[in-house]
Amino acid sequence: MRNCLSARADVKARATLLVMGLAAVLGAGCGGGGPTSARMYTLKVPEPPQVPASPSTIIIGVEHFSAATPLDDSRILCYESPTQLKYYDEDRWVSEPTTMIPELSARYLERMGIARQARVLPWVESMDYILQGQILSFEEVVSDERREARVALELTLLRFPTRQVVWDGTFRSLQPVSGDGVSAVVDALSAATHQVLKEGLTALSAQLAR
Repeated sequence: MRNCLSARADVKARATLLVMGLAAVLGAGCGGGGPTSARMYTLKVPEPPQVPASPSTIIIGVEHFSAATPLDDSRILCYESPTQLKYYDEDRWVSEPTTMIPELSARYLERMGIARQARVLPWVESMDYILQGQILSFEEVVSDERREARVALELTLLRFPTRQVVWDGTFRSLQPVSGDGVSAVVDALSAATHQVLKEGLTALSAQLAR
C-alpha cells in the first residue's frame, strides 16, 4: 500500500513540475521583441477639406492595394542605403499599408465629394467605378545623415462592370523626418500619405468632371 501511495505521489510531483516548466517556457515566449510587446502605430492623416459641391451620385469600390513583399508588412520599413533595408521589429502598424491606405482612400473620396459612397471591396453589389492602387514606396529613407519619409502610389480607375481603364496616375511625396524615434517617422509618413492622396484624388476628380 505504501509503495502504491509513494508511486502516486511521485507521479503527481512530476506532473506539477511539468506544468510549472511549461508555464515558464510560455511566459518566456511572450517576452519582449515579439508582436505582443510591439508598439503599435496608425497613420495620423488629417481629414481633407470638405468640398462644398453638388452632391455626387457616383459609387466607387476600392480594391485592396497591392505592394511588393517588403511593403506588404505590418512592420515599419527603413532603407539605410539603396540596397540595404531593415524593419523596426518592435514598432508596427496596426495593419499593413495595403489595408490602411485603401481605407483612407475611400474616406477621402467621400469627404472630397468625389463619390456619394466609397467603400473597400467586397462591400457593395453595384457600383460605377473601381479604384485600384499599388504602393510603390512607403518607408523611411536614411542618406547622408538625413531622414526622410517616402511615399509613392499608383492609382487606376476602372469603369464597372466593363473594367475599362478610364484614368491612372502615379503620385509621390518626400517629407523630412523632424525629430528622433519612430514616432517622428510615423508623423512624416502620415504627412506624405496625406499629400499623395490629396493630389491623386484631386486629379481623379478632374478626370470624372470632364
